[in-house]
Amino acid sequence: MKTFFIFFLTFLFFSISEIKTLETKYWLSSCTLYGCEIAINECSNCFGETNCKRCITNIKQYCSFCAEDIFDKEILETIGNEKYFLCDNTDPFQRKICHIYCRGKLINFGDCKRIENIPACECSLASSTTSIATTKPKTTKRPFIGTLTGHTSGVSSLTVLNNGNLASGSVDRTIKIWNTNDFSLVRTLTGHTDIVRTLSVLKNGNLASGSSDRTIKIWNTNDGSLIRTITGFINAVYAISVLNNGNLASGSDDGSIKIWNVIG
Repeated sequence: MKTFFIFFLTFLFFSISEIKTLETKYWLSSCTLYGCEIAINECSNCFGETNCKRCITNIKQYCSFCAEDIFDKEILETIGNEKYFLCDNTDPFQRKICHIYCRGKLINFGDCKRIENIPACECSLASSTTSIATTKPKTTKRPFIGTLTGHTSGVSSLTVLNNGNLASGSVDRTIKIWNTNDFSLVRTLTGHTDIVRTLSVLKNGNLASGSSDRTIKIWNTNDGSLIRTITGFINAVYAISVLNNGNLASGSDDGSIKIWNVIG
């Protein structure tokens, strides 16, 4: 009778543990239900939570539920004094999810281990020999890092700002400034009434934009304010370039090249 009672208590303990584990892994249901394995595979090199969520959702829209569930802080389990993402190292799909979770936390690698005898995701800066990140040969590793989304039409021009942010001009008549570390949108510059065709950074760090609305606009990229508008074109401005002395050269559809003093 005593042996049976011990067996029953052991069975009850493991049953409760398994139920608790399932409750903290409802991401497994959403990621499996919507068939998100392809998205998880394609986004193994994402970096930053926002970028990883965007990557998964861009590949398959319904996988937005999966992406949100993976990074839901409410599902983390306390082991010792730390919060951990639970996963099973016997399931290759869960190991991939763990790797995505760690990449979202700005840590290079992740794999499912046993921490204090609890199956959980361990993030590390270096890959272990069993890490899911080493399962792909280097020759097949894709160079894709991430996607910036926000424009509602084609992107027609790009330039890098002095602080490392990226500026993009679009057919949607806007200019967007992006943080290239986490791929988040910093701000949107509006004012042009037609396609933004060309961008250039001035010597003082301000941004110049040329448009099919026959103007050049000068912007303060720190606060997004419009500093001035240059007019005098008959047709669209197709190209602008900063000269060594700081002046700005513009090329227009009317066949002219004009030089402008944009510093004074």
